Amino acid sequence: MSKPLIPLILVLLLEVFVLAPSKGTSNDQYNDDYNDDIFLLGATPEKVQIRDDLPVQDARILRDTKPEVTNMTTTSITNADAMNKTNTQGDGGDVGGQEWIEEAIKDIAYYLRAHKFNEYDRRYESNGTLAPRTYHREYPRPALRSLHWEVHKFCDESFLACVKYLWKRAQGADLRRGDDTSVVIQEQRWRMDVDRDRIDMVEAECQKLKRRDDILADPFQGPLERFQWRTTAAYFMCWYTMNEVEHLRHISENCDNFSNCLGESKQPRNHDPRANDDEPFSCALYSFCPDVCCYEKHVDNLRSCWEMPKSNPCYSASPAEQRQCVMNRSENLDFTSGILNHWNVSCTCPQVGYVWDSSYGICVDVDECLRGEHKCDVHRGEACLNTLGGFKCVCKWGHTWSNQEQKCQQNEAVAQIKLIALKMLAKKTSEEDFEKSYLRKFYKFIVKKIYSTSASNSINYDRNFYNYLIVIFTSVIL
Repeated sequence: MSKPLIPLILVLLLEVFVLAPSKGTSNDQYNDDYNDDIFLLGATPEKVQIRDDLPVQDARILRDTKPEVTNMTTTSITNADAMNKTNTQGDGGDVGGQEWIEEAIKDIAYYLRAHKFNEYDRRYESNGTLAPRTYHREYPRPALRSLHWEVHKFCDESFLACVKYLWKRAQGADLRRGDDTSVVIQEQRWRMDVDRDRIDMVEAECQKLKRRDDILADPFQGPLERFQWRTTAAYFMCWYTMNEVEHLRHISENCDNFSNCLGESKQPRNHDPRANDDEPFSCALYSFCPDVCCYEKHVDNLRSCWEMPKSNPCYSASPAEQRQCVMNRSENLDFTSGILNHWNVSCTCPQVGYVWDSSYGICVDVDECLRGEHKCDVHRGEACLNTLGGFKCVCKWGHTWSNQEQKCQQNEAVAQIKLIALKMLAKKTSEEDFEKSYLRKFYKFIVKKIYSTSASNSINYDRNFYNYLIVIFTSVIL
């Protein structure tokens, strides 16, 4: 071999064995370390490392405006037409028209129930086995430092845009609603005693998918982003439920499950009365919102929950057998208040004239005078005086009660005082008008005298002196 070929061969070997990339090496190394990342509101879905090692603090979600709900009907119709067109092109599933919404809401409700009943705080808990799971009673504390940027983008636009986006993402999970054992049993109408072999086979596959989903958290970049995504999605879907969007009135399926296969109960349904889809918006509330009236994960009947001191906020304030807690949707429409777990509930107060105040957690006196709930006749000289638990009708200022007339009459002494005051005011006004009238006449006389003599030059006068008088009278008159 000739010596000139040796350097060439060495260069080729260097390129093949040293510079060439090895098999299995990924140019994207961020996925392995993603557990410490968090996607911030307004960020792009680019692969960017963002540290989340800031001190734990009671962060707050700051929103200048609420999610747009104005012109909901018009926006919904427009988006529905656009999505129907998309479905015909094969981008919205096999269902067409409005039928896709019902199926989408079922899948989203299942996916967010998995978060509500089975998830723990991925931001601060490192041991999932020991971590508390309390999202069935309240949203995460502290609240998310920022909403998931993509959920915010679509769900802040309109309800239908939100549902379409959430459905598409939920379908990318390893464990989907159609794979859950409890759903399969109900769809196939299997019986637990007769179809045990088939149920066990489906349950084994469901548990396998559940374990895979817990670890990989597809279609997200890890469990932390999924936690942020599902928390934000629950915020918006619960808020739409409080606003009573018609599509959420009934989900049209049994939603009384925890979205974790058969679970410990080994039954396809838990028969929780809060998940009764016959009641308007019950399944939506059960799937998307924390239950702030009954903190238990599962109950057989609500009456048992009312008698639990640690699960019922109305227990200590209400008398026995009257401890029912009610959360009115119309009183919980503020988006930010929901995120911060500031909910309005109604409890029965033992005393008449008192009402429950969620801000203080106690019964407070009702101001009937301020609310206009009194029967005092203001045209007959009466005024309302608020008292603890009620109100009184008293004579307003300047009036006294007449036993003879049985009504409030104007006090004679006060009437005389008013008359004297009016006379004094009239006199003062008359004197002021007289003084101003006299000064104006004198002022006009001086001005006329100055300019008439100036024009004729027939009389010698001190012009500065007259000018000085003009300034004085002008300031007095004006």
